[in-house]
Amino acid sequence: NVQAAYQAKAQYQSALHLVPLSESGWAPPVVTCSAYDGTGVEDIWALILKFQSQMAENGTFTSIREEQNIHWMHENVLGILKDRFYKNQSVKNSLLSLEKQVCDGALSPVSAARKLYSLYQD
Repeated sequence: NVQAAYQAKAQYQSALHLVPLSESGWAPPVVTCSAYDGTGVEDIWALILKFQSQMAENGTFTSIREEQNIHWMHENVLGILKDRFYKNQSVKNSLLSLEKQVCDGALSPVSAARKLYSLYQD
C-alpha cells in the first residue's frame, strides 16, 4: 500500500493548492506515515506540535476558543428556552391540535408558531 499512499499524498497536495489559507496562516502539509511499522509517526507528532505552537503564538487557539464559548452560551440559552417553552402547560395543551392543523393545511407553520408563542407569553 506504500505506492497507493504516495499517490494519495500527491492528490491531496494538488487539491490543497486550490484551498485558500485559513486566517490562522497554517498551510497543512500532506505527509504519510505508518503506525504498523512506525514510519513517519515521529514526523506527524512534530507537525502536531508545530501546529499547536503556531496557533498559540498567533492567538488562533484563544480566538477560536472564545468563539466556541460564545456559541455554546447561545446554544445553552436556546436549549433552556426550548425546554421551558415545550414544558409550558398552555403550549402542551395546544401543540397536538396545532400540529394537526398544520398537517391538514388549515394553518400555516408560521401562524401555528405565533399562536404557540402567544400561549407561552400569557
